[in-house]
This record gives sequence, structure tokens and C-alpha cells, in this order.
Amino acid sequence: MHDYVDSVPNLIGAQAELTGKIKSYDAALNSFQFQSQESVQAKWKAFAMPKQIFEQLEVMAEVMAEKKTEYSAAQQDEQSIFEQTLSALESEVQSFATYTDIKRVEMVSKHVLSVRAKRDPSPGNHQWTLSQHRE
Repeated sequence: MHDYVDSVPNLIGAQAELTGKIKSYDAALNSFQFQSQESVQAKWKAFAMPKQIFEQLEVMAEVMAEKKTEYSAAQQDEQSIFEQTLSALESEVQSFATYTDIKRVEMVSKHVLSVRAKRDPSPGNHQWTLSQHRE
């Protein structure tokens, strides 16, 4: 988006030749005392258009800066939540080291399933999918 916005002045500058032609055609028409409302409006519209484009680019630059700030804040919030979730999962996985009794295999299995449910990117696990999607 920024690349395109930065290229607009060059595109407008390329139209300078066309604007010069409009001026010469207008001078030729004026030499014959030809004046029409349409030609006057078209001429001034053509001359005013670059300014209007630059004004719109300024507005767009402000909107883009606001959106960038907004998206950055949202991404930082999501990253913080993701890091907290990751830290909680890490400590929970480390707790598996305490399981040393084979008789507790059923409880360990339930624990494994609960950890998988927390980390699997599923439709119900919105935090995980947002964080992974942005990366």
C-alpha cells in the first residue's frame, strides 16, 4: 500500500505533458474567441485534480497511520495473551515429569487430553488460531 501511495506523485508528474497539451489547446481556442462552459470546467477540473489527489493522499496517510497503531495495539494484546497461554502450557507440560507411577496411567491420559485440547488450533480455541494466523 505504501509503495503505491509513494508512486502516485510520479504518476501525476507523468500527466504534466498532457496538462501542457490542454493549456496549448485552450490557448488555441482562446485565440479564436471560443469559450464554452464545458471546456472551461474541464480545463479547471484537470488543473485541480492533482491537488485533490494529494489532499486525498494526506487523508489516506492519516487513516493508514491510525490503522497501523490500532492493529499494532491489537497484535501486542494478542501476543501477550499468547505468551501467557504458552507459559501456562509449558508449566503444565513440565508437570508430566512428576508422573512416575504406571498405575496412574488413566489420570495421565486425561491430563494429556486436556493439554492437547488447550493447544490444538480448533474453532473453539480462538486465541491460538489468531496468534498463529498473524505469524
